[in-house]
Amino acid sequence: MSVNRGPAAAAENRAALLAAAREVFAAYGADAPLWVIAQRAGVRRRGGICGPISPSRRFSSR
Repeated sequence: MSVNRGPAAAAENRAALLAAAREVFAAYGADAPLWVIAQRAGVRRRGGICGPISPSRRFSSR
């Protein structure tokens, strides 16, 4: 089990998400599932539950 580094990992997570988003959007287009981006970036939702994430809390205008 990985340790939650919280805000200390924010910059790394952001960079990983942006890189993954570029790859996934290039492969899937605008309909790319956000959970695929998160999975490819190596980030996960709090609680560690596997499966699709619910981005609407932070990205309601996607």
